[in-house]
Amino acid sequence: MPPGRATLAHAAQAESLPCQRSLTLILRTGPVPPADAEWDRPPARDIPPGPVIERFPLCPGAVPSGVAMPLHEVIGILPTYRKVARAEFELPAGYRTVSAWYRHALPACGLPIDETMPLQQHGGPHFAGLGSMSPDWLNRLTLIFRPLSPTTTAVLYVAQTLDLPPRPASSLLHGPFTRVAVDYQSSGALPHSNHRYRFSITWPGTITRLVAAINRPTRIWVPIGTGGTVLFSQSVRLSFVRRDGGVRLVSVGGILDRLAVGRSRPLVDMNGRVLKLLARIVQRRCHVAGAC
Repeated sequence: MPPGRATLAHAAQAESLPCQRSLTLILRTGPVPPADAEWDRPPARDIPPGPVIERFPLCPGAVPSGVAMPLHEVIGILPTYRKVARAEFELPAGYRTVSAWYRHALPACGLPIDETMPLQQHGGPHFAGLGSMSPDWLNRLTLIFRPLSPTTTAVLYVAQTLDLPPRPASSLLHGPFTRVAVDYQSSGALPHSNHRYRFSITWPGTITRLVAAINRPTRIWVPIGTGGTVLFSQSVRLSFVRRDGGVRLVSVGGILDRLAVGRSRPLVDMNGRVLKLLARIVQRRCHVAGAC
């Protein structure tokens, strides 16, 4: 049997169950290679202690390797709460077979591929890459492939995760509340997108829904990802009034998926759930009923 043929058959046979053979990485605070001043800031003081354990699919036949790998294509994520690990392997198969295996294995194991880099040839070692970012932007896996021969490929794993502290208790709303004053603003590139509505909510059921929605998020807000052109934005300022006259202020929106209760640390309004609830209330009250 020609060299590599058995390996190809082995990989194809294992392709249907790629998650059964997995690589366990222990992620700790530290720099992402290559070292870069922008991404090597010290970790935050409130980063949770201890490592994070992650598992990833590993192509059959992989053995640990010390082959030099191109690291300049690895993109770091927010350094202050980042934990990272790396591992290198040699695989007994050509690049095309290895790449095809990982293109199947990553999505099959819950790791959507959001970045691909075709085989590069710039005078140095040839290399290619795949990247996977979790939908919540908290976990990133980068794979760099370097063909060593027609039947051997090296692969570098760089796994990163954001390990965030829990939601502060001071950000929870505690009623009972008798009234919620709403100050809603929307702005956009077109004149008809600019609105401002002020009204009060006194219906207990609606107040209860708002309190539950605001108390539901668990993740603190940190700047993740890249910005872009904002064509339309919404922001809401809420004043929750207690029976004793005390007031808790809540701001929602303005910055995408951001929620802040008083002066406590901002939270992530995942998928804009609180903002969407408020937009529906504004739609029914101001646009349909005309009561704003």
